Amino acid sequence: MEFKESYSKNNNLQFRDALNFIKRHKKFFNEHFGEKSLKLADIGTGCGKILNDAVLNESGLNFSFVVGIDKSVDLIKKASEKYKSEKTEFLVRNIEDDWIKDEYLINFDLIFSNYTFHWIKNHEKAFENIHQMLNPGGLFCFTFFHSSVIFYIWETLINSKYTKDKSFISDFLSNICFNEDGEKILKKTLEKSGFKIIAFDDERLDFDFGPQEKFDGKKCKVFHK
Repeated sequence: MEFKESYSKNNNLQFRDALNFIKRHKKFFNEHFGEKSLKLADIGTGCGKILNDAVLNESGLNFSFVVGIDKSVDLIKKASEKYKSEKTEFLVRNIEDDWIKDEYLINFDLIFSNYTFHWIKNHEKAFENIHQMLNPGGLFCFTFFHSSVIFYIWETLINSKYTKDKSFISDFLSNICFNEDGEKILKKTLEKSGFKIIAFDDERLDFDFGPQEKFDGKKCKVFHK
């Protein structure tokens, strides 16, 4: 429960960048989908704030059904308590698991994910699952960190006196982090899963966590169909 509350209170960076992403590509989304009634899935939805306040409220799109997916039981519970509605559901699922098809996980027009895929180890399985979820011509767009000072701090820690925590910390770092070939690996895996990449952008970002804490990171965002 402590993690759930801490995550919900300290995801300003994620929300800011997701909101900017949606606003910046709003024209593209609307030209692509028009007035069509859409099914939307949000992978790694967390507490649901980004899905509700950024994607649903700011995209200008018409959604008939929405599902937020996360592997955290506590976060999905919080999201359901606050944002569940007649057309919005929240499900506990791990995108890296063998996928169980049901009425909630097929025929999506748009799948969105914000700052989730740099934590994922088995990209091939995750992309395979997402590709199966999409309608033909549907869009999958996601953002992820390629590098960050936070990752360098972790790397320093696990190579010093905190070596006992190395396996724990390593569990949270994908092979696209700190890897100059990360972009190539990602593109190859996406194409192998059946995706056609229509845009891939790099962007440097700063975020001020407080008077003495400064974040400096590089974010990549990708569109697929």
